[in-house]
Amino acid sequence: MQSRKHTLPLLLLLGLALIMAGCGSDGDNPAAPGSGINTLVLDETQAEDFTVNALDMVNELVNTVPDFAEGDFADWNLSKAQGDSMQWDPAEGAYTFEFEGPLFEVEPPNSWTMRLGIWLQYRDAGGQPLQYPIGATEMEVDYSTGMSMHMVEGQSVSNLDYDMATNMTVSYLGEGQAYGIEGTGTTNIVVSQITTQTSQSGQFDMDWVMDITATPDGCPSGTATVNLQGYQLNAIYDGEGGVSWTLVGNNYQASGSDDLNCSTPVN
Repeated sequence: MQSRKHTLPLLLLLGLALIMAGCGSDGDNPAAPGSGINTLVLDETQAEDFTVNALDMVNELVNTVPDFAEGDFADWNLSKAQGDSMQWDPAEGAYTFEFEGPLFEVEPPNSWTMRLGIWLQYRDAGGQPLQYPIGATEMEVDYSTGMSMHMVEGQSVSNLDYDMATNMTVSYLGEGQAYGIEGTGTTNIVVSQITTQTSQSGQFDMDWVMDITATPDGCPSGTATVNLQGYQLNAIYDGEGGVSWTLVGNNYQASGSDDLNCSTPVN
C-alpha cells in the first residue's frame, strides 16, 4: 500500500491557493477572519481532478481488502517505513494503528504534518470480535488520513486542513474466495489565508459510496459513486482489471477509464 495513494495529490491541494482568489473577504482586519467559511467553487477541471482522485483512493482501499481479510498487514508500506505496525488492542477487540508526523521538513513557524489511522475488527457469525480472521464472517475497517499545513511568508499566513475518512464492512463470501465490500467515505478540505489587507477562508466536502466484490486472486467487480458540489462520478468495475467512470454535472459530462493493479486467473 503506497501512502501517497491515500492523500489527494499535493499539486491539487496546493492548487487550492488559486481557488482562494474566489473566496469572500472578511475585511481589512487580518486578525478576524471568523465571519464564516465560504464554499469553494470548483470549475469542471478541478471537479474532475478531485472526483477521479477520490476514485483512486477507493481503488487502493479495495486492493487492501484481500490481504487485510486474511490477516496480512505486511505490505502496508507506511507502517514499515515508520518502524511501526498494526497492534491488537484487547479492549477494542480490534487492530489499531495511528501516526502523526511531519510530511515535509520546513522551517518554524511553518509546519506540514500528516495523520493516518486504521481500526480493523474481525467478527464471527454472532458479531463477536475475533483476534484472527479464522472463523470470521465479517470484517470492519475504519480508515482515516489527513494533513495540515501552516505557512508564513512575509505578512501572509496560509493554512490548509485535509481530512479523509472511510468505513468499510467486508463480508466473507464463498469461504474466503470472495469478499463483499460495502462502504462510505468523506473528504473535507478547509483553506484560509490572512494578509495585512484581507482574510479569506473556504472549504469543500466530498463523499462516496462503494459496493464491490473483491477476490484474493482476481479483480474487483461492482460500482462506486463520488459526489462533489453537484457533480457525480459513477464508476463500474468489470471484474477483469478495468474500471470505467462517467462524471456528470450541470451541462457537463466527462468519461474515462483506468487499469487496476490486479489479474484474473485463466481457467
